[in-house]
Amino acid sequence: MATPVEHIVELRGSSCHGKLVEPQVAGAMLSRIEPLVRGAITMSVFRASRKRGRPMEGLNTACQIFYSGQSAGKGNSTRLHFTANRLLDSAPQLFAQQSLFEEIAQPEETGFDLVRRMIDDVAGQVTRSERFDTDLLKQVAGFQTVLKKGVESIELSGSRKESANETKITTEVIAAATQLRQATPPPRRVKIAGAFDIIRVSDKVFELLLPDGQRVRAVWAKDEVIGLGKFLSRDVVIEGVAVYRPSGTLLRVDTTAIAPATNHDRNLFAQLPLPSAPASIAAKQKPQTSTTGINAIWGIWPGEESDEELLDSVEEVG
Repeated sequence: MATPVEHIVELRGSSCHGKLVEPQVAGAMLSRIEPLVRGAITMSVFRASRKRGRPMEGLNTACQIFYSGQSAGKGNSTRLHFTANRLLDSAPQLFAQQSLFEEIAQPEETGFDLVRRMIDDVAGQVTRSERFDTDLLKQVAGFQTVLKKGVESIELSGSRKESANETKITTEVIAAATQLRQATPPPRRVKIAGAFDIIRVSDKVFELLLPDGQRVRAVWAKDEVIGLGKFLSRDVVIEGVAVYRPSGTLLRVDTTAIAPATNHDRNLFAQLPLPSAPASIAAKQKPQTSTTGINAIWGIWPGEESDEELLDSVEEVG
């Protein structure tokens, strides 16, 4: 029988009074921690924190966590206690495939461990990380509402004995999540042709091998069940939405159509799709000072010139 693993989320700040914590802080934390754990687990399997379509058997058990109360920590900090199942205990047939996850998840870990590793990548601004996507980055940034309620830091413990480093959500981490999200190129519809090489995770995740040796990870995004196995070792063309990392490299393709590739497909689509420009809001928003923007010309624009004189002035400036 599986033994749940305990995890502690420690809150520090003016709203924490040892075992006691203000209700709005506890409520804000409890409403955010379960979606974060679920997103980190789903990300480890599909490279997508919000998997569309029918849920996989076993994932719900892996994502299930329980809140078991709170206790006093050092310096008036408040410790929230949770329990979670190991990935291997929750879905043995799924998480026993260690080669499936590479360095993203280990069978003996829980969803909290995956959250910690994801937060560490966000804090380090690892732009090529496979542990988060824009949806997870948005969730991390959402903890700003907790910090606004008198919390200075949110520290997460791990179950791995070798893990001695602290993992904290702070204003700096939230700023890093926001920057990474803004730097991520927007998704775009694509076609890609390549050799259908590997099927994983109950036929929902597969890979294409391109002629130059690069691999494309794809996820079947539709509810419709099709026999992907018939395409193994064949040249195919897929259609779907390409999702990128902050580095601009391809994270995955949410696939909605697949068919045998024609010579036309091989000639046009046998390459990685390039991203469009990042949808950076920050890059478009430049604060105005007393000498920039509208302030630079307010009150000094010549008001008595003729149209011809004004056009001559514009041409001189150009």
